[in-house]
Amino acid sequence: MPKRKVEKHDKYPAPLVYFFFASCFLILGVFFKILDIYKDIDQQILITKTQTYENNNSPKLVKIDKLNLNLAIEGVDIIKGQWPVSKYAVTYLKSSEKLAGEGSVIIYGHNKINVFGQLGLLKIGDQINLTLSNNENINFTVYQKVVVSPNQLSALKSSNGSTLILYTCTGFADSKRLVVKAKLT
Repeated sequence: MPKRKVEKHDKYPAPLVYFFFASCFLILGVFFKILDIYKDIDQQILITKTQTYENNNSPKLVKIDKLNLNLAIEGVDIIKGQWPVSKYAVTYLKSSEKLAGEGSVIIYGHNKINVFGQLGLLKIGDQINLTLSNNENINFTVYQKVVVSPNQLSALKSSNGSTLILYTCTGFADSKRLVVKAKLT
């Protein structure tokens, strides 16, 4: 009786191949869970760092209960026309009042699910809470939501006195900007 020729695919039985791929997926799952833990640690470090260097009037936390968001705020300035963006927090533009008008605060962040990716779900009348460095809480109510082109900075202007402006990317390939304005309540 002639010997059967061994094919390459016969060397590895199907259960072994399934076990290999299942192990790979498990290792990847653990890896991404560890990244989430480090992200949370980075968020806590950023909150602590923000508390130590900002003055008493600077925003340090933004809380939007409807979106289950409670994010640290990092204060920055525009550098050579560029708006620095934090990876895991949102960013407070220190020159907000100059850009948006008296009493306005511009806070912007990435269009990621754990940052401002759900901002489009806000509706007129929804509440946003801002905590300042001196632990004072200020409440705002959403009164306008608009999608604009990235170069339409006039959408960041406000004439309603104390205004909170939340700003993020939106649309196909983040080609547009979402602007949410809220007034002091």
